[in-house]
Amino acid sequence: MIKLTTHSRSETVAEGKRFGEALRRGDIIGSSFAYLCDERSVKWGKAEDGTPTRLVTDITYMEDISVVSRPAYDQTSVTCRFLSQLPADQDEEKKRKMLEKYISEQREVAEKVINF
Repeated sequence: MIKLTTHSRSETVAEGKRFGEALRRGDIIGSSFAYLCDERSVKWGKAEDGTPTRLVTDITYMEDISVVSRPAYDQTSVTCRFLSQLPADQDEEKKRKMLEKYISEQREVAEKVINF
């Protein structure tokens, strides 16, 4: 399983609201991405029903990461969190610290991907 976390900032509030509404309605249900891997990191097998399976143990490059209405694999998912959805009782300082922590975590993930 791959857990891919991304951070996106909408150009406008209206754009962000449209995206959130599309998620809530189920218009956007999954994600899609392209990747490269070395043949040695791929193991082929079969599921109990005979369906071919592929286990990729090492991804060397990933790009074209998108949220989509028709993902290639049904197992993908997408969720969305808005800063405005943080609990209302949290003061601005706590919200700022949470956002800084989130951004720091995302930078760490990005560095790992870049240095992969």
